[in-house]
Amino acid sequence: GIYDHPGGILAQMLFDGLPVKQGEPYVLKKLFNPNLNSSQRHAVEHALGSPNLSLIHGPPGTGKTTAVTELIMQAVLEKKWKVLVVAASNVAVDNVLSKLIDMFANSPGSKSKGSSSSSSSGGGDKQTSERLRAIRIGHPARLTDAVKPFCLDALIASHDGTEVVADVRQEIDSLRAKTESKGKRPKKQAHMSFKEIRSELKSLRKELRTREQKIVSE
Repeated sequence: GIYDHPGGILAQMLFDGLPVKQGEPYVLKKLFNPNLNSSQRHAVEHALGSPNLSLIHGPPGTGKTTAVTELIMQAVLEKKWKVLVVAASNVAVDNVLSKLIDMFANSPGSKSKGSSSSSSSGGGDKQTSERLRAIRIGHPARLTDAVKPFCLDALIASHDGTEVVADVRQEIDSLRAKTESKGKRPKKQAHMSFKEIRSELKSLRKELRTREQKIVSE
């Protein structure tokens, strides 16, 4: 049912009126964005102090995205959490990720290239030497240019193991072409029977799946 999963308590709060627990006050040790006003700072502290649910609301242009960006930085770098950002539109998620990219780009010693919904890590002072590790899930055609280097497709393309995967694919294509050549064999594979080729194809396809899965996981 709706409550038989890790988010069950949250579902009860949102739909069945289960009381929201009040957390202990959380005091920020430092700000990653020193331009936050008192209202934004209070919103971040309230969210970080909540044990399960917090709502930040306000009219357009009041800095909610800026507060959420600070909240993510604090959650990842100070509390060592992993963060999943979701929204009703691609633009909303891209706005958050763009602000995170800007914060890292303007931090001394930071590295803007990362591994990019959107999860992240990196930050100020000693932590700014870390790269922004965020993965943007979504179709690349719907993402802004600024966040495309953080989309899953781009990260896979730039992964060290992708070149090996391409080589495996090329070998598969070569062997598959051989089975369709009606007995015409390249000289270097003249010693292979069709049964051996099919066995080799099976092995290569298995290797290809394993390597692709490993790249996506990393």
